[in-house]
Amino acid sequence: MESKDDYIKRLRDQLEDWNAQIAELRDKADRARDEAQMEYHQELDELEGKRNVLRAHLDDLGSASEEAWTDKKHGADNAWMELDAAFNRALMRLN
Repeated sequence: MESKDDYIKRLRDQLEDWNAQIAELRDKADRARDEAQMEYHQELDELEGKRNVLRAHLDDLGSASEEAWTDKKHGADNAWMELDAAFNRALMRLN
């Protein structure tokens, strides 16, 4: 089983990657035509919201005891899956 610290590091590393990709998509959205720009920004706002939910779960996990972290991991896993799915949908629509 993955340790708490390894799990948090893996999620934080992925968040950093997603943050960089969101920034690139935001730049692309800013250069888009007006119609597309609104759609792009809506997609990115949704991504950033889901990213913030995952970040909150990670902060909660970081302060959890060794005994409690496995219970809290379930919420982080769900937030991770939602963000991953939203990110893949956004990439399909925005690229």
